[in-house]
Amino acid sequence: MGCERYDTRPTDCRDFSCVWLIGEGAENDRPDKNKVVIGVDDMQELGDTVTIHELRSGAFEASALAQEWVRKGIGLRMPVWIRRLGARDKLLLPPTAELSNAIKTELRERNVAVHRYHFLA
Repeated sequence: MGCERYDTRPTDCRDFSCVWLIGEGAENDRPDKNKVVIGVDDMQELGDTVTIHELRSGAFEASALAQEWVRKGIGLRMPVWIRRLGARDKLLLPPTAELSNAIKTELRERNVAVHRYHFLA
């Protein structure tokens, strides 16, 4: 079921392992069940980024695993990109992240809401 049902997949798909495939979460956190795919991707200029893709509207809010990975990403001072159906993408950035003008322009054109998170000393 899920990823294994495809005999041939694009290289990017074969090379990608969502957090569920590497042992995170319970059986009900499987992406084809909870409708959220969570991974850590090298996003070029952003570096390693927690990515959360909502596959059904409202699934992000209902997924304890997705919420946990937002907290993990922030705790590790990683960017967190949340892609929700029917809503604006959100990119949560650590305070030290620097973005080139080209990336800023691309994010604006894609209507991505960019937020910086901060830590209390």
